[in-house]
Amino acid sequence: MSKILRFIVLLSLIVICLQARPLEPRFHPPSTIDLEHRLKLFNQVWEIIHDEHYDARFAGPEWKRVRDLYLPRVKATEDTEAFYQILRELAWAADSSHTAFLPTYDGHDGDIGVLLKRLDNRVVITKVISNSPAEKASLQVGDELVSAAGIPALSLHVNPVESELRGEEGSDVAVVVKQHDGQLVSHLIRREPVDFDIPIEWRLLDSGIGYIRIYNFSNQERINQFREAYSKLKDTPGLIIDVRGPNGGKPSVVGSILGYFIDRVEMMTFRDRQGRGFKSYTVPQKKLYQGKLAVVIDERSRSGQEIFANTLKEHARAIIIGTRSCGCVEGGNYVRLGENEELEIAHYAVVTPKHGKLEDTGVQPDHVVPITEKDIITGRDPQIRAAEQELLVESVN
Repeated sequence: MSKILRFIVLLSLIVICLQARPLEPRFHPPSTIDLEHRLKLFNQVWEIIHDEHYDARFAGPEWKRVRDLYLPRVKATEDTEAFYQILRELAWAADSSHTAFLPTYDGHDGDIGVLLKRLDNRVVITKVISNSPAEKASLQVGDELVSAAGIPALSLHVNPVESELRGEEGSDVAVVVKQHDGQLVSHLIRREPVDFDIPIEWRLLDSGIGYIRIYNFSNQERINQFREAYSKLKDTPGLIIDVRGPNGGKPSVVGSILGYFIDRVEMMTFRDRQGRGFKSYTVPQKKLYQGKLAVVIDERSRSGQEIFANTLKEHARAIIIGTRSCGCVEGGNYVRLGENEELEIAHYAVVTPKHGKLEDTGVQPDHVVPITEKDIITGRDPQIRAAEQELLVESVN
């Protein structure tokens, strides 16, 4: 090989290496928070749970012992992020699905933009949000997340609202993934605003069965999106409604969409600490869908998604496919604490007409269908396939 050719090859390799360099860390001086402010926020979080959580045990000595356990750490920690982590742990100590401390960074929140699923002793990426930092870092569906911010993946919260992948916009988070070929790769990913309010997706399967994916029941727009999807699929002999996480939603939105499949029925009763409560009902639409119905759930299905599946199950209107849901069904409200912090607090227990409390127990599928890491990597979805087969059999019969 000539010297000129060797030089060109060497230069090309240098260019490739430079292009592949990991993102240089952006220097963020450690943010500190003074003791007076720390004590104020800590006491706010502790007292709101003590006074307002629907479970009366938080008014007793057990919760006072929790305060004594965390207070020395609060006094010893000046770093803002470390202090926020203490408040996260304090809220998680309530062992309540709708109680969580949420840093808001004065509206400048960032994330990397992935949806995650636990599979045995692994955490796998199931979706990479378009144009997100994760997509720019070439993370792929099926990659195994090994750790994030130094925290082992199995200890991470997969719900994007509470996830440790979330942080201040512009800050960097170290992520280690195992790629499909088994190679471990480290990334330093800069957090950016990511919209997890994913719209409804729908399509007509080759079999003639309709498919609608609802990631959450978060707002009025979901009702409009469902109406559009339903208008295209309402004449199909069967519909699959996929409510596999990552978030729940508002009862009014859940009730309005349920109204396409079932008459006015009670979905649930909300009860506060004093036993006071109110009921929530479905909102029937002009004409109910007459075809067969299957609902797909997994352990990420939570809150409103669980109510959606459970209501149809209680009234024998749908067959439920997948794996047991999260068991994360409480009535939560958000309390603003300061410029950069808020607390989600479970004000209400939720009780359904037939199954009672779903918190911790979740919705059990009629047919349990697991999904594997290999399924995710190859794009196979045995849960959707099983739901499709059930509806095809029902249609023939």
